[in-house]
Amino acid sequence: MAVGSFQEEKNRHRRELAGVEDYQYGLDHPFPIDGWWRPGRVDLSDGELVFRWLPSSETAGFAATSKTPQMLRRFLSLASAPDARVKAFAEDFGPLWLCEHGLPNAHAARGFVPATPAAPVCEVQRRDGAFVERIDHWRTLARQANALLTLASDVHQGEVGSEDLWGILSAHPEHSGYEHVAHAMPTDLGFARETLTLRFNTWLQWADVRSALRWESAEEPVVLNSPIGVFGALALQLVTRVGRLPPTAVCSGCGLRYERTGRAPKTGQRNFCPDCRSTAPSRLAKRDQRQREKDRQTREEDRDGK
Repeated sequence: MAVGSFQEEKNRHRRELAGVEDYQYGLDHPFPIDGWWRPGRVDLSDGELVFRWLPSSETAGFAATSKTPQMLRRFLSLASAPDARVKAFAEDFGPLWLCEHGLPNAHAARGFVPATPAAPVCEVQRRDGAFVERIDHWRTLARQANALLTLASDVHQGEVGSEDLWGILSAHPEHSGYEHVAHAMPTDLGFARETLTLRFNTWLQWADVRSALRWESAEEPVVLNSPIGVFGALALQLVTRVGRLPPTAVCSGCGLRYERTGRAPKTGQRNFCPDCRSTAPSRLAKRDQRQREKDRQTREEDRDGK
């Protein structure tokens, strides 16, 4: 077994022991999240990913975690992956929207503390009409994600973690990502928890994660986590796993969140909580039938009126 593969397996075992990684779902738990748009074409050029908004029947369109599972696990593996595997991930999920600092461009949108003056917004890197991101920046963020999850697993187990892992967390949020300093090795669990909490919240800030209302046809309106891109989805998965939250979904019958067992619901497919499972499917099916009949009558009236 290669050294990188051995270390990945060792980290996975540590996460499972701490309950951060689930034996059934692994790292990618079902949870309510909206999708995001991604460019239609990704090319490799001298250690860079080049994204273009060009039509492509193979890659253009909408990205969603339920359509391409194992998002977080695949991202963690990019820490030592060849360029081609990084490109494959980018084709499935889109860019991280990185600026010149190698961080999501929202990292400078506002200070981490509310009273901190807002810094100018960083721009994503562009060249000849395309978005450009360095692969070494992708690997750095993948290494940090690995370190964050492994350190959180150690803290859950009553350990502060290794000095090497703390050293990987080099971008300090107080500097808004412009300056890079090494984290001091925590000497106690309290300080370790505080530092990790700050780091995970910083990832959410960098991701500019928001909430969004979805109200499709006759469905109950639901509120979802709505990331701008894949970095936001990764940040949400990270904090969900560190919090050891159970897998959740939004019920199509009542619009409330419930603990999900079994497979994750497919995008666009209805799913129901235990309270609604016996009555809601038939009720919604009848409502759909009435709506189809109403639409048919409208089309006929429009046709007759022409």
